[in-house]
Amino acid sequence: TLIGDFADPHAFQFRGRPLAFVNWGSSIICYRILLDLISFESSYLEVPGMTLCEKNWQPFEHEGELFFSQWIMPNHKVIRCNVSSAACEDAFNSSTSLGVDGLPGSMQTEKMHGSTPYVELDSNHLLAAAHIHDEHLTHYW
Repeated sequence: TLIGDFADPHAFQFRGRPLAFVNWGSSIICYRILLDLISFESSYLEVPGMTLCEKNWQPFEHEGELFFSQWIMPNHKVIRCNVSSAACEDAFNSSTSLGVDGLPGSMQTEKMHGSTPYVELDSNHLLAAAHIHDEHLTHYW
């Protein structure tokens, strides 16, 4: 999906403002962009040490700060991004164990990626979808 030259947008609200996390570029040179969906102002998110194009981050707001689940399994890695400066940093990294029953054996050790932004179920729970794919991107679960 494209919005202008941006690929794979994930729309969400932060402090009541509609934003989107998008990618721009190719798999070799990729920029992660935070896009304001009202003004269309964009900021390049600065993530130290990241070179690959990652497009399935799951945004969520906690205590007035913007976070993204970057990976879900085997480790749940969360980064914190400052909307004003566009600087991001590692916030949390914990091991996870999610049920993979029913997946082909070769898929049970693949990394689990995010998919949809989180929605708040109640004050203690967020819900989102995730997916696993093989290295050739031919099978998704």
